[in-house]
Amino acid sequence: METDLGTILVVDDDRMSTMMLTRVLTSIGHSVTSASSGKAALELLDSKAFDVLILDCLMPEMDGYEVLEIVRGKPALKDLAIIMVSGVEDMASVVACLELGARDYLNKPFDPAVLRARIQNALAQKRSREREAKLYADLAANYEKLRELESLRDNLIHMIVHDLRVPLTNVIGGLDMLSTIASLDTDAKELLSLSHRGANTLLSLINDLLDVKRMESHALVFERRPVDLADVVNAACENVAFLATDEGVKLNKDAPAGSKVMGDAALLTRVVTNLLGNAVKFTPSGGEVTVRARPGPDGSMELEVRDTGEGIPEDALVHVFERFYQVRSKRGTRTNASGLGLTFCKMAIEAHGGIIFAESTLGVGSSFVFRLARA
Repeated sequence: METDLGTILVVDDDRMSTMMLTRVLTSIGHSVTSASSGKAALELLDSKAFDVLILDCLMPEMDGYEVLEIVRGKPALKDLAIIMVSGVEDMASVVACLELGARDYLNKPFDPAVLRARIQNALAQKRSREREAKLYADLAANYEKLRELESLRDNLIHMIVHDLRVPLTNVIGGLDMLSTIASLDTDAKELLSLSHRGANTLLSLINDLLDVKRMESHALVFERRPVDLADVVNAACENVAFLATDEGVKLNKDAPAGSKVMGDAALLTRVVTNLLGNAVKFTPSGGEVTVRARPGPDGSMELEVRDTGEGIPEDALVHVFERFYQVRSKRGTRTNASGLGLTFCKMAIEAHGGIIFAESTLGVGSSFVFRLARA
């Protein structure tokens, strides 16, 4: 096995012992420095880097135990491997050295083979700690870089979408005005309708981006008060009625009046609108989407959006609430739009202190459920 060579400081007031240790270690290839007192050893440790300190327990003026305690109190020397040596075979001394932070203990006289093995073991442990420390430092640096890049990306996205929102709202307003012109022929009306849907999709994406960003920074303010889920369901169904008709999907609702929860009505309406919109997009023409409110477990109210679509694969289901994750429909290129709608839903429901989850069976359909505290 290849020998790991290191820089070693030998501290012993016994000149013969120091010479023997130096001869054995230098013959292997280690770089050896010696000191005859604890004070001299501490001065050397402050001025030069060493891998291993071989320290005699019993020395005049400042013994090895005192030196060991001082060294272990210096953060800069925390990785220094320390091997204590003594001519006294005393288990209490061994225990005391290990408790003070020594890595190993050797009795005099030394067996050269044992000495070499202990040095190699000490160096191996030190190298391992150094590699581990470097790995953690690299990971911390990379993590910080990723945080900076993520912050830069988020700020850029926020700036772009914020600047797009006003002109896009103006475009939608103009399209609304054009749609009132009675003289438009069928082709023009169809083109206008397509443009209107595209603009609304972009506006929805912008709103999702801004709201997700606000929630992440805890800047989105909402009011928690008694909200009737029946009103939320009615408003959300109105929001997606045109899309459902266009897709040939039947909307069913079952939300009795009085199904009240504590929450923000506008925010919850957006959540249900998002869930309904996704369900409609993934349901083939002739299918159905049902939204119902009912009592849930542990005194909660539960709202479910269920479709008769193609279902979501199990490997995709666990990711549906992740940012920018998109589930692709088997019917073609249609996906869950920006990949932010469900992320927004999850963050909004959790901000209300609720939970949201999804279940799906391929070929049967999917169900998205959230639960909130009753009002």
